[in-house]
Amino acid sequence: MAASYDVIVVGGGPVGAACARELARAGRRVAVLEPGGRLGQAWQAAAGMLAPQIEAHGDTPLLELGLAGREHYSALAPELREATGIDIGLWREGIAWVAASETEAAELRSKVAWQRQHSHLSDWLDADEVKGIFRSAWQADYPSIENFLTPIYAKSAFPPEGSNYSKYDNPEFEKLLTQAAAAKSLDEANTLYQQAEGLLAEDFPTAPLWYYVTTSAWSDRVTDVKVNAFGVLDTEAIKVK
Repeated sequence: MAASYDVIVVGGGPVGAACARELARAGRRVAVLEPGGRLGQAWQAAAGMLAPQIEAHGDTPLLELGLAGREHYSALAPELREATGIDIGLWREGIAWVAASETEAAELRSKVAWQRQHSHLSDWLDADEVKGIFRSAWQADYPSIENFLTPIYAKSAFPPEGSNYSKYDNPEFEKLLTQAAAAKSLDEANTLYQQAEGLLAEDFPTAPLWYYVTTSAWSDRVTDVKVNAFGVLDTEAIKVK
């Protein structure tokens, strides 16, 4: 006889898995449909980040939902660690938004004032108050060397349009990106992108670092353990001896 379920959840990402978990805890019979695959899942782009305040545009239901979701992480993280043995690396030290122009600075000052009026923690730092280096982060949206170059180092990616917060600007680098984008083959494009990457290594606008929180394990019972271009374990490739 075919199995029957109370609820079928389509998609086993963070949202689908979280819904399925809560339904199962409530006593429902749940099936999760997940096609798998190495590319295409939306969660890889956001990396589990919840940033309701920095993305807020006024007092909207979406802001309240985001704030509630963020607070839920505080209880959820230790529950998942206890149930699965996996630490999700919950980090709650905030996000910095750098104003790239006087117009953007005025908009951000207004946002800070509004959030303070509504009892949300929000600080404004002038340029002379920021001392030393600061940490940023980037995770590719698709597996290409280009996605580690253009969105964060091209002149067209100066904030607020992009994420070139170092304000890196090298005409030769721009020329290589343009040539690579117009290349007739992937090999030709990658060769040009690698040359552009070489310029970055010489100019050194930023210091690339590994994630400061990571989860790892070791076993002599498996082979073909690989990490994909998004920094995610490729479970489909793993073979058990």
